[in-house]
Amino acid sequence: AVRGLRTADDWVVRFEDCGSGNLLAEYYDDEMFYDDADPVAVTQGVETPGIDAELATGGTMTGTVVNEQAEPLESICVEAWSDRLQSAYTQTDANGEYELRGLYTARYRIQFYDCGDNNVIGEYYNDAYDRRRADLVAATAGLNVPDINVEMLSPDSPPPDTVIDSGPTGTIRSRKATFTFHGTPEAKTRKIKCRIDQGTYSDCRSA
Repeated sequence: AVRGLRTADDWVVRFEDCGSGNLLAEYYDDEMFYDDADPVAVTQGVETPGIDAELATGGTMTGTVVNEQAEPLESICVEAWSDRLQSAYTQTDANGEYELRGLYTARYRIQFYDCGDNNVIGEYYNDAYDRRRADLVAATAGLNVPDINVEMLSPDSPPPDTVIDSGPTGTIRSRKATFTFHGTPEAKTRKIKCRIDQGTYSDCRSA
């Protein structure tokens, strides 16, 4: 029962899982967003019955976070972000494993950052350091998305031995440039950043 409500107002009622379950929050009556909720009127001294909800089971994502030596990383914070929906949050355990719970059917960007003392660089899935460039991962309520795994680098990691195979030569007028390149170790070339002239660095990949 919710008590002490002013009768001059209509109320929006939200139900959410305050425990360790995997249930999706919703507004009365069976709505996902605040703007779509049905307002509830109350009368002084009178109980308003029947404001019930049936919460659906949320989706999950699971994976493992390791360092460059393939050692599990504990206390890595993992957050899932969707454009309109609330985020989900968890941390990795001693085995570097995590489970995000309470996910709606939507596409999410997954952020990983150090909440402990691992000395690793935060990133987004998959090998992106800019949220806008992060891969979108589709989740479905009631189902699990496995193998959202990440290898995180330390700040003093040696750069890959990179070779530019092709690209523009001389001075060009275009504000875009296309390069092909390869490097050793190959996995680290996915984390290279580029810039044009004095612009800001951003993630770049071989064409």
